[in-house]
Amino acid sequence: MFGFGLLGLGLLAQSHHAVFIQAKIKVRAAQSFAVVDSVHNVQTAVSGRDITVIGYADTLDEKKLLLAQLNQINGRRTVVDELDVLPSISPYVFSAHKTSFQTTYDGLVPTENARDMLRLHLDDAADNLLLASGSPDRAWPAVVNLSLEALDTLLRGELHVQDRHVRLTGLAHTPEVKAYAETVLLGVPIDYVVETDLDIYIDDRPADFELLYSVIDGVSVNGRVPAGMNATRIAEILNVREVSGDIDRSILSDSGLAQSQMRVLAYWLPDLESARLKIDTESMEFDVTLPPAMDRQQVYRSLQTSLFPDTIVTVETTDQPPQPGTVRLNASNRRVEEFYDGYWLPVVSFEPTPEQCQQHARQALAQRKITFVAGSDQLHVQSSRAINSVAAILRHCTTHTDVTIALEGYVDRPGNATQNAALRQGRAMTLRQALLDRGISGDAIAQPGRRNKGAFVATTNRVIELEQERIPLGWSGSLEAETEAEDN
Repeated sequence: MFGFGLLGLGLLAQSHHAVFIQAKIKVRAAQSFAVVDSVHNVQTAVSGRDITVIGYADTLDEKKLLLAQLNQINGRRTVVDELDVLPSISPYVFSAHKTSFQTTYDGLVPTENARDMLRLHLDDAADNLLLASGSPDRAWPAVVNLSLEALDTLLRGELHVQDRHVRLTGLAHTPEVKAYAETVLLGVPIDYVVETDLDIYIDDRPADFELLYSVIDGVSVNGRVPAGMNATRIAEILNVREVSGDIDRSILSDSGLAQSQMRVLAYWLPDLESARLKIDTESMEFDVTLPPAMDRQQVYRSLQTSLFPDTIVTVETTDQPPQPGTVRLNASNRRVEEFYDGYWLPVVSFEPTPEQCQQHARQALAQRKITFVAGSDQLHVQSSRAINSVAAILRHCTTHTDVTIALEGYVDRPGNATQNAALRQGRAMTLRQALLDRGISGDAIAQPGRRNKGAFVATTNRVIELEQERIPLGWSGSLEAETEAEDN
């Protein structure tokens, strides 16, 4: 028993001593780098008495010096070399090219810390810079960063940093901006050569631009837009994700007119196949192309009323309708749509329970109302999007479940009871035909009939209620979703 006890104490002592030696080697490994003037965060890992060194060295001589320092550590067993020597490049270059639309970058970066510093201006583009040795000094990344700050103030420009030479050219919006950019570059160290060639933007020409939209490709703008507008602002007005193109700005033109025309376009954009807005000194042109089943005359009259006077309006219907069942992603609202007999219906996918059908229909009608021309049973063309959305939902529900759609027409005005009754019936029949046109089976739609508001059609199946004036869209016995349909 005594012998085993001594053996146990001996093993414990050896274990504690090994841990002590490993910790000691780890400290000495870290201290050994203090005598090496390395710009990289070289890391060591100690396992027992073995040292693994990981990272980058600028040169082969630097790598040899780092390994030599580690090999001098007392108590170490082996040094595992996992150091990479960076390529040495001369001349050492960074460049940036700024247009009114974007800024692109190219070149070298000396360290990962320098890469992180440049993210302030480059963001994710910093990842594309090549890690390489050869920079003239440790101030070089800060010089690039300062030069980028000057470039950012310009409308467009070129930055080229090569070794200790900085060249910035471009266009400043005002004399004050030019002076500021030049002042920023005063912070560059005196052993660098700084060269600037900055012009002041003087453009007394008014706005002259063309906006193009395609339901597949989205929005592009080319030309000179009014002051205060740019790609980001245009995207906000049109409610689209992005705007491409080559955009300049006029410092004289007011943006009010252009924004007004664009807001009209934004209203119609999800319904259009294509559009063109052209504004110059001579005229304003507004051209749109509609899907096959959309009422061209109604759209034309609405645009004539909404747009600025003297706007030349052209409304066409696409002459190349797609094949039934064609699916596309609408660039304006990012919705997936399927073509059916002249209509683009949103693709829906949900479990067609009564609750889900009612919820989705409520959401669709909350986004756009179903309206009629005043005193008639003709649907406003602006109702197309709402009807398409509701029809897609009802088609999904009636295809996968045994339901009946109940329609009732209402008017929201006083008047002759007989005339109003006929108008109610006509509106219900119009909406019924609109649903039939969009692929809903006639067997799934009950014939319209007169009844009190709020009553449910008595059928053996579940019932969807769809009414005009107030449109409760739901299932018999469930909570109704209401969206007003204006009589105007």
